Amino acid sequence: MAKTPKNPIDKPNLHLASSSDLLPPNTLIPPTTSKPKVTKLPAATFSPEALCRLVNEVTEQRKLIAELMAGKSAKPAKRKVPTSADNDTLAIKIFTKAGFTDIQPRVNLLTFRKWVELGRRPIEKSKALKVNNLRLWHITQTRIMTKAELKALKEQAAAATVRREGSPNLELQ
Repeated sequence: MAKTPKNPIDKPNLHLASSSDLLPPNTLIPPTTSKPKVTKLPAATFSPEALCRLVNEVTEQRKLIAELMAGKSAKPAKRKVPTSADNDTLAIKIFTKAGFTDIQPRVNLLTFRKWVELGRRPIEKSKALKVNNLRLWHITQTRIMTKAELKALKEQAAAATVRREGSPNLELQ
C-alpha cells in the first residue's frame, strides 16, 4: 500500500507521552508489537450420521417456511384500478355534490371526445369534473355544434387520416 494521509498502516504508530507516564514530556513512545495468539479449532463433536440428521431437519424447516410463504401470497390482491361500476358510482356522487340533476353515467355524463362524437361540445369556460382519471361534463354543460364546426371537424379528421397513411413510418411496417 502507498503511504497516504488516509492510510496510517505504513506510518509508525507513535503518540506523545503524557504526564501520567514516567517519561519526560513530549517523548515519543513506539507501539507494542505483540503477535496475536493463535488458537486451534476444537475437534468435531458429531458424527456423519448426526450431520445428516441436522441437514434433513433444516431441509424440512425450509419446506415448511416455503409452504407458509406460499400461503401468504395466495391471499387475493387488493384492487388497484377502479372498475367502471366504481367510476359510475363516484361520478354520481361527485355530480350530485356539485348540484347537477338527472345524472346518468355514460348517457349524459361523458368525456370531451364522446360529446364531440355526438355532435355536442362543452360550453366555453365550463369546467369538467374529475372522476378518477376521467374528466366528465354533464349534458347541461354542453351545446350543439354548428354546421361550420362539424365541417371543420370532418376536414381535420380527413387531414389526420392522410397524414397517418402518408407517414413513412407506417409504410415500413
